[in-house]
Amino acid sequence: MPLPSCILVDSFRVVTRQTWAIGWRSRATHENRQENIRCHERIATAILAQDPGRAEAAIGEHFDSAVTVLLRAGVR
Repeated sequence: MPLPSCILVDSFRVVTRQTWAIGWRSRATHENRQENIRCHERIATAILAQDPGRAEAAIGEHFDSAVTVLLRAGVR
């Protein structure tokens, strides 16, 4: 049985609190930051549409982007 989404989202809380500011600063241009916001919008839109394939793709895109940004910022 799948975990309730609130448990899944909450599991990222500690990491997110430690890395969010670094990731945001590392997206130094307005366009980089807007693309990050658009990525979150794609996730939300897919969830609202109850389209798990599209949601999974958008979340994968977001995680890939976040990891890349954090690695470039020196987070290991």
